[in-house]
Amino acid sequence: MPDIEDGFSDIFSWFTSLLFFVVDLIAYKTKYEMPLLYGCLLLINIPLQLIFSVGSVLWFYIYFETILIPMYLIIGVFGSRRRRIMAAYQFFLYTLFGSIFMLLSIYILYSHTSTFGLVENLTLTMSVGRQRLC
Repeated sequence: MPDIEDGFSDIFSWFTSLLFFVVDLIAYKTKYEMPLLYGCLLLINIPLQLIFSVGSVLWFYIYFETILIPMYLIIGVFGSRRRRIMAAYQFFLYTLFGSIFMLLSIYILYSHTSTFGLVENLTLTMSVGRQRLC
């Protein structure tokens, strides 16, 4: 259960479940190798559901990074013909740079509050310079 009970996490969790149900129906009609595709979709769905129910910024980061591995496989294996490998590499590089900045921001928040709790970080007051840094 989420530490912050504002209702948004429940709505996002329901919409994610509905979206993956539709994706499963569409994937059933494709001619791709089904066990690998469904395995990757399951490995995306589980951490995505956990992202909406976590109360720690560090666990949010870990679950977010966990989603990227099966996404890389889906792009690289099931992408369109010639450009799928290049698209997988670009996806990896863009998310790597974004993830490094997110991890740096999480470290700055932790050094300021000494906790990874989402509630404590949401109620935090910081200077404008530190906000720009995060």
